[in-house]
Amino acid sequence: MGGIDITQTHLEQVKSFKYLGLIVNRNNSIEEEIKGRISLGNKAFYANQDLFKSKLLARNSKLWMYKTLVRQTSGNICL
Repeated sequence: MGGIDITQTHLEQVKSFKYLGLIVNRNNSIEEEIKGRISLGNKAFYANQDLFKSKLLARNSKLWMYKTLVRQTSGNICL
């Protein structure tokens, strides 16, 4: 993997990079993106698991938290 030189600037060739929140790779495969989003959703869920199990919060509050924290973190997986 080399790079290219443009007007005294060397651009390095990489296997993948993040652009506007999406992982772009040279194969145009979205598998890595989907795995990353699922991982973020799991992290958000398990970080707040105590709140979801709490008997002090109403069901509607838990559902609101799930929709705003977990769903928004994992994003729309069906690209």
